[in-house]
Amino acid sequence: MENEIVTVDFHGDTLFAARVDERVLIAVKPIATRFGLDWKSQWGRISRDALLSEGVVITTIPSLGGDQDTVCLPLDLIPGFLFGIDDRRIKDVERREVVLRYKRECYRVLYQHFFGKPEEAVGVPERATAGDAPLDEWRTWLSMIDNARRIYGNAAARRLWARSPLPSPERDHLEPADDIDRFLAEATAPKPDGMIGAAALYACYAGWAQYNGVEVLPFYTFGRQLGLRGIPSVKKNGHMSRVGIGWSGNIHWDWGLRRPAAVLRFTPKTTSPEA
Repeated sequence: MENEIVTVDFHGDTLFAARVDERVLIAVKPIATRFGLDWKSQWGRISRDALLSEGVVITTIPSLGGDQDTVCLPLDLIPGFLFGIDDRRIKDVERREVVLRYKRECYRVLYQHFFGKPEEAVGVPERATAGDAPLDEWRTWLSMIDNARRIYGNAAARRLWARSPLPSPERDHLEPADDIDRFLAEATAPKPDGMIGAAALYACYAGWAQYNGVEVLPFYTFGRQLGLRGIPSVKKNGHMSRVGIGWSGNIHWDWGLRRPAAVLRFTPKTTSPEA
Protein backbone atom coordinates (compact mmCIF):
# COMPACT_ATOMS: atom_id res chain seq x y z
CA MET A 1 0.00 0.00 0.00
CA GLU A 2 1.34 3.44 -0.92
CA ASN A 3 2.10 5.72 2.00
CA GLU A 4 -0.21 8.69 2.47
CA ILE A 5 1.88 11.65 3.66
CA VAL A 6 -0.04 14.11 5.82
CA THR A 7 1.12 17.43 7.27
CA VAL A 8 -0.34 18.77 10.51
CA ASP A 9 0.06 22.35 11.70
CA PHE A 10 1.09 22.61 15.35
CA HIS A 11 1.49 26.19 16.58
CA GLY A 12 3.11 27.13 13.27
CA ASP A 13 5.31 24.03 13.11
CA THR A 14 4.73 21.45 10.38
CA LEU A 15 4.49 17.87 11.66
CA PHE A 16 4.87 15.11 9.08
CA ALA A 17 2.84 11.95 9.38
CA ALA A 18 2.23 8.91 7.21
CA ARG A 19 -0.63 6.44 7.08
CA VAL A 20 0.81 2.96 6.59
CA ASP A 21 -1.40 -0.13 6.82
CA GLU A 22 -4.01 1.77 8.88
CA ARG A 23 -1.34 2.99 11.29
CA VAL A 24 -0.38 6.63 11.84
CA LEU A 25 3.38 7.19 11.88
CA ILE A 26 4.98 10.47 12.98
CA ALA A 27 8.37 11.68 11.73
CA VAL A 28 10.49 12.36 14.82
CA LYS A 29 13.66 13.85 13.33
CA PRO A 30 11.92 17.14 12.38
CA ILE A 31 10.63 17.35 15.96
CA ALA A 32 14.12 16.85 17.41
CA THR A 33 15.48 19.45 14.98
CA ARG A 34 12.79 21.90 16.09
CA PHE A 35 13.96 21.43 19.68
CA GLY A 36 17.56 22.15 18.66
CA LEU A 37 18.64 18.66 19.73
CA ASP A 38 21.41 16.60 18.18
CA TRP A 39 19.68 13.98 16.04
CA LYS A 40 22.48 11.43 16.43
CA SER A 41 21.97 11.48 20.20
CA GLN A 42 18.20 11.21 19.88
CA TRP A 43 18.50 8.32 17.44
CA GLY A 44 20.79 6.59 19.93
CA ARG A 45 18.20 7.09 22.69
CA ILE A 46 15.48 5.58 20.52
CA SER A 47 17.69 2.65 19.53
CA ARG A 48 18.52 1.85 23.16
CA ASP A 49 14.88 1.89 24.28
CA ALA A 50 13.30 -1.57 23.97
CA LEU A 51 9.81 -0.36 23.02
CA LEU A 52 10.69 2.74 21.01
CA SER A 53 13.16 0.79 18.90
CA GLU A 54 10.52 -1.85 18.17
CA GLY A 55 8.20 0.82 16.78
CA VAL A 56 10.70 2.44 14.39
CA VAL A 57 9.57 2.63 10.75
CA ILE A 58 11.54 4.26 7.94
CA THR A 59 9.38 6.10 5.44
CA THR A 60 9.78 8.86 2.84
CA ILE A 61 8.71 12.46 3.42
CA PRO A 62 9.20 15.59 1.27
CA SER A 63 11.95 18.10 2.09
CA LEU A 64 13.57 21.15 0.51
CA GLY A 65 16.20 18.88 -1.01
CA GLY A 66 13.63 16.41 -2.33
CA ASP A 67 12.10 13.27 -0.88
CA GLN A 68 14.14 11.66 1.88
CA ASP A 69 13.89 8.67 4.18
CA THR A 70 13.21 9.54 7.80
CA VAL A 71 12.63 7.78 11.12
CA CYS A 72 9.01 7.56 12.24
CA LEU A 73 7.29 6.26 15.36
CA PRO A 74 3.67 5.14 15.75
CA LEU A 75 1.44 7.85 17.17
CA ASP A 76 0.95 6.02 20.47
CA LEU A 77 4.72 6.05 21.11
CA ILE A 78 5.13 9.79 20.57
CA PRO A 79 4.46 10.60 24.28
CA GLY A 80 7.22 8.14 25.21
CA PHE A 81 9.64 9.89 22.86
CA LEU A 82 8.70 13.36 24.11
CA PHE A 83 8.72 12.56 27.83
CA GLY A 84 12.15 10.98 27.45
CA ILE A 85 13.55 14.46 26.74
CA ASP A 86 14.77 16.24 29.87
CA ASP A 87 13.56 19.80 29.24
CA ARG A 88 15.51 21.06 32.26
CA ARG A 89 18.76 20.48 30.36
CA ILE A 90 17.72 22.81 27.55
CA LYS A 91 19.26 26.17 28.43
CA ASP A 92 17.51 28.24 25.78
CA VAL A 93 14.27 29.43 27.41
CA GLU A 94 12.32 29.69 24.14
CA ARG A 95 13.27 26.18 23.04
CA ARG A 96 12.46 24.80 26.47
CA GLU A 97 8.97 26.30 26.21
CA VAL A 98 8.59 24.66 22.79
CA VAL A 99 9.47 21.27 24.30
CA LEU A 100 6.96 21.76 27.12
CA ARG A 101 4.28 22.79 24.62
CA TYR A 102 4.87 19.61 22.64
CA LYS A 103 4.69 17.51 25.79
CA ARG A 104 1.42 19.13 26.83
CA GLU A 105 -0.42 19.25 23.52
CA CYS A 106 1.25 17.39 20.65
CA TYR A 107 -0.29 13.96 21.18
CA ARG A 108 -3.79 15.39 21.67
CA VAL A 109 -3.55 17.56 18.54
CA LEU A 110 -2.32 14.66 16.41
CA TYR A 111 -4.88 12.24 17.80
CA GLN A 112 -7.76 14.60 17.17
CA HIS A 113 -6.47 15.38 13.66
CA PHE A 114 -6.56 11.74 12.61
CA PHE A 115 -9.33 10.29 14.75
CA GLY A 116 -11.43 13.22 15.90
CA LYS A 117 -12.36 13.74 19.54
CA PRO A 118 -12.12 10.44 21.42
CA GLU A 119 -15.30 8.57 22.27
CA GLU A 120 -16.03 7.32 25.77
CA ALA A 121 -12.76 6.26 27.35
CA VAL A 122 -12.57 3.23 29.58
CA GLY A 123 -11.68 3.92 33.18
CA VAL A 124 -12.09 7.71 33.21
CA PRO A 125 -13.10 8.66 36.76
CA GLU A 126 -16.64 10.03 37.01
CA ARG A 127 -15.30 13.01 38.93
CA ALA A 128 -13.40 14.07 35.79
CA THR A 129 -16.38 16.07 34.51
CA ALA A 130 -16.58 18.02 37.75
CA GLY A 131 -13.02 19.36 37.61
CA ASP A 132 -11.61 22.35 35.81
CA ALA A 133 -10.04 20.24 33.04
CA PRO A 134 -12.21 19.31 30.02
CA LEU A 135 -13.04 15.62 29.66
CA ASP A 136 -10.93 15.38 26.49
CA GLU A 137 -7.92 16.59 28.47
CA TRP A 138 -8.47 13.87 31.08
CA ARG A 139 -8.59 11.24 28.38
CA THR A 140 -5.42 12.56 26.79
CA TRP A 141 -3.64 12.39 30.16
CA LEU A 142 -4.83 8.80 30.65
CA SER A 143 -3.47 7.86 27.24
CA MET A 144 -0.09 9.47 27.99
CA ILE A 145 0.08 7.76 31.39
CA ASP A 146 -0.69 4.41 29.78
CA ASN A 147 2.12 4.95 27.28
CA ALA A 148 4.50 5.94 30.08
CA ARG A 149 3.58 2.73 31.91
CA ARG A 150 4.24 0.55 28.86
CA ILE A 151 7.52 2.26 27.98
CA TYR A 152 9.07 3.23 31.33
CA GLY A 153 7.15 1.13 33.88
CA ASN A 154 4.62 1.63 36.67
CA ALA A 155 6.72 4.05 38.71
CA ALA A 156 7.05 6.48 35.80
CA ALA A 157 3.32 6.22 35.13
CA ARG A 158 2.53 7.01 38.77
CA ARG A 159 4.86 10.03 38.73
CA LEU A 160 3.18 11.33 35.58
CA TRP A 161 -0.26 10.75 37.15
CA ALA A 162 0.80 12.80 40.18
CA ARG A 163 1.66 15.73 37.89
CA SER A 164 -1.63 15.50 35.98
CA PRO A 165 -5.01 17.06 36.88
CA LEU A 166 -6.41 13.55 37.46
CA PRO A 167 -7.78 12.71 40.94
CA SER A 168 -5.32 11.26 43.45
CA PRO A 169 -6.12 8.14 45.52
CA GLU A 170 -7.29 8.80 49.04
CA ARG A 171 -4.57 8.21 51.64
CA ASP A 172 -6.81 5.96 53.74
CA HIS A 173 -6.78 3.37 50.96
CA LEU A 174 -3.01 3.40 50.44
CA GLU A 175 -0.69 0.64 51.56
CA PRO A 176 2.90 1.44 52.63
CA ALA A 177 4.18 0.50 49.16
CA ASP A 178 1.80 3.06 47.64
CA ASP A 179 3.20 5.68 50.02
CA ILE A 180 6.59 5.12 48.39
CA ASP A 181 5.03 5.83 45.00
CA ARG A 182 3.54 9.04 46.40
CA PHE A 183 6.90 10.07 47.81
CA LEU A 184 8.68 9.37 44.52
CA ALA A 185 6.04 11.32 42.61
CA GLU A 186 6.33 14.35 44.88
CA ALA A 187 10.06 14.45 45.58
CA THR A 188 11.72 12.97 42.49
CA ALA A 189 11.48 12.97 38.72
CA PRO A 190 12.75 10.53 36.06
CA LYS A 191 16.19 11.58 34.86
CA PRO A 192 18.14 9.12 32.66
CA ASP A 193 21.55 10.42 33.78
CA GLY A 194 20.46 11.38 37.31
CA MET A 195 21.80 9.98 40.59
CA ILE A 196 20.77 10.47 44.23
CA GLY A 197 22.69 9.16 47.21
CA ALA A 198 20.84 6.29 48.90
CA ALA A 199 21.26 7.82 52.37
CA ALA A 200 20.02 11.25 51.24
CA LEU A 201 17.03 9.71 49.47
CA TYR A 202 16.05 7.66 52.52
CA ALA A 203 16.48 10.67 54.86
CA CYS A 204 14.15 12.70 52.66
CA TYR A 205 11.65 9.81 52.49
CA ALA A 206 11.69 9.41 56.29
CA GLY A 207 11.03 13.13 56.78
CA TRP A 208 8.25 13.06 54.17
CA ALA A 209 6.62 10.01 55.81
CA GLN A 210 6.70 11.59 59.28
CA TYR A 211 5.26 14.84 57.93
CA ASN A 212 2.42 12.96 56.19
CA GLY A 213 1.74 10.66 59.12
CA VAL A 214 2.49 7.41 57.31
CA GLU A 215 4.62 4.41 58.24
CA VAL A 216 8.39 4.83 57.80
CA LEU A 217 9.78 1.67 56.27
CA PRO A 218 13.21 0.43 57.33
CA PHE A 219 16.15 1.48 55.17
CA TYR A 220 16.64 -1.91 53.49
CA THR A 221 12.91 -2.44 52.93
CA PHE A 222 12.74 0.99 51.31
CA GLY A 223 15.68 0.10 49.08
CA ARG A 224 14.12 -3.20 48.06
CA GLN A 225 10.90 -1.39 47.10
CA LEU A 226 12.90 1.03 44.94
CA GLY A 227 14.50 -1.90 43.16
CA LEU A 228 11.09 -3.42 42.44
CA ARG A 229 10.12 -0.11 40.86
CA GLY A 230 13.01 -0.22 38.43
CA ILE A 231 15.25 2.26 40.28
CA PRO A 232 18.60 0.43 40.48
CA SER A 233 21.47 1.10 42.88
CA VAL A 234 25.18 1.53 42.14
CA LYS A 235 28.19 1.75 44.41
CA LYS A 236 30.63 4.54 43.67
CA ASN A 237 33.55 5.61 45.84
CA GLY A 238 32.21 3.43 48.63
CA HIS A 239 28.76 5.05 48.67
CA MET A 240 25.46 3.64 47.40
CA SER A 241 23.33 5.72 45.06
CA ARG A 242 20.09 5.31 43.14
CA VAL A 243 20.33 6.06 39.43
CA GLY A 244 17.81 7.19 36.83
CA ILE A 245 16.12 9.78 39.07
CA GLY A 246 16.72 13.33 40.26
CA TRP A 247 15.15 15.72 42.76
CA SER A 248 11.92 17.30 41.55
CA GLY A 249 12.34 20.61 43.37
CA ASN A 250 9.16 20.03 45.43
CA ILE A 251 10.92 19.17 48.70
CA HIS A 252 9.53 21.05 51.72
CA TRP A 253 11.44 22.15 54.82
CA ASP A 254 8.78 20.53 57.01
CA TRP A 255 9.57 17.10 55.60
CA GLY A 256 12.99 17.07 57.28
CA LEU A 257 11.72 16.77 60.83
CA ARG A 258 15.11 15.53 61.91
CA ARG A 259 16.76 18.22 59.80
CA PRO A 260 19.23 15.90 58.02
CA ALA A 261 21.80 17.92 56.08
CA ALA A 262 21.23 15.76 53.02
CA VAL A 263 17.60 16.87 52.86
CA LEU A 264 18.23 20.54 53.54
CA ARG A 265 20.91 20.69 50.87
CA PHE A 266 18.33 19.83 48.22
CA THR A 267 15.54 22.04 49.57
CA PRO A 268 14.70 24.89 47.16
CA LYS A 269 15.47 28.28 48.65
CA THR A 270 12.70 30.83 48.77
CA THR A 271 13.52 34.26 47.40
CA SER A 272 12.60 37.36 49.33
CA PRO A 273 10.53 39.99 47.51
CA GLU A 274 12.49 43.00 46.37
CA ALA A 275 12.22 46.04 48.56
